[in-house]
Amino acid sequence: MIRMIERIAASAIVAAVSSLACTSPVRAIDVEANDYVDAPDGTNVVLGYYSFSHANAYNSTTAGTYTRQTHLDENLGIFRYVYYNSVFGVHYVAQFLIPVASLNNVDIGGAHLNNTFGAADPILSVGVWGISNVAAKQYLTLFSYTSLPIGSYSSSRALSIGTNSWAEDIQANYTQRLYKGLGIDIDLDYIYTGDNTDANVLGQTLKQKSSYQVETWLNYDITPTSFFAVGWLGEFGGTQTINGIPNGSKTEYQQIRGEYAFRPTPTIQLLAKVYHDINVVGGFKDDIGFTLRFVKAF
Repeated sequence: MIRMIERIAASAIVAAVSSLACTSPVRAIDVEANDYVDAPDGTNVVLGYYSFSHANAYNSTTAGTYTRQTHLDENLGIFRYVYYNSVFGVHYVAQFLIPVASLNNVDIGGAHLNNTFGAADPILSVGVWGISNVAAKQYLTLFSYTSLPIGSYSSSRALSIGTNSWAEDIQANYTQRLYKGLGIDIDLDYIYTGDNTDANVLGQTLKQKSSYQVETWLNYDITPTSFFAVGWLGEFGGTQTINGIPNGSKTEYQQIRGEYAFRPTPTIQLLAKVYHDINVVGGFKDDIGFTLRFVKAF
């Protein structure tokens, strides 16, 4: 049960692009294939992530799409700790995530925004299994992910890594083996985001409506220690306003992805993922991105 955050860096981005005020919205937690496979009580897992993405287009719901002289490079690193156990017969997992990110080479229609580096909002999480059938590889889970508004943030800069607002992601997952090595993962998210009451130098309030995410993986076990998966993700909603006026940003996007993972030893897993945004409304469109993940259980 190991997952990845995508586009964790989210903050007020105010750019002088035809008087456009644009922001990078808070998005849902991303999930890799087989992340919700259960583990025995007392299992500890540490994970390290590195992710890079390059965007070459930006869409504003109020000003249209920018492609000329428009780009964004994002680097993201995450440390993650996960602990499995049971209480009163209910199997649960507790975890925390500490992300660090950098945003570079940021332009929208030729208007340059500042580069930035810092700690993103840390995340605390707890989840339970409603179904955990190891023999049939059938799992049903419900998780809560709470983002704490203590990441690196400055209202006087166009770009910050932190969000200066609380966020809550409630996620349900169903994992099922279909036939021999073939299986599916289906994830449904509801994301609530609190207000940022210091969104810019004017001290205005940034609000983001709730959003919803659907994520699917079709995976195949190549060997007992390796698998390949292809997937689709869609998030909808999340319209942003500043002092009640839409600023052009929301969390509507769709993405295709593929990944490969293998275990060189029984307690270590290595994973690589590539992805591409096929449609974005109200944000940067990733032309290409990749994620590398290291997992160690003990």
